[in-house]
Amino acid sequence: MSHYTNLADVQVARVRLIFELPPALGTYPEPLVYVDWYRPFRPALPDLQMHRLALASRNHHQFSEVIPLSRILRSCHLIPEFGREIPRTWESHTSLDLASNFLFNPYLRFRDFVLFRHLLPLRAARHTESSERPSKRRRL
Repeated sequence: MSHYTNLADVQVARVRLIFELPPALGTYPEPLVYVDWYRPFRPALPDLQMHRLALASRNHHQFSEVIPLSRILRSCHLIPEFGREIPRTWESHTSLDLASNFLFNPYLRFRDFVLFRHLLPLRAARHTESSERPSKRRRL
């Protein structure tokens, strides 16, 4: 986790499939994951302190990719944004397919709350401070 200093260093993805290459196609040192990417984090909504997310696209198509399993940091909780009423056709297993926008929930688990509300902003502030300070060179 030490190389993640702010939300720009992480991105939400939906795991669609975890697989290994068949032997006829060669070998890869770890399992592969087919993911649908969400857009990068933007500033949190002021009233909720949650980030609004939507699926990412390239050339007007869903941006999906195959990545190594080791690139996945942790699971996260997305809350579908449904407006004033929940559509009756939505079910728990279809909401990720039917919703257009989601709220990234940092409050579900204590570890997520500490990470996204305290550690990443603290690291980002320290990183900014250290890059703004004039460097002190030692003289021999």
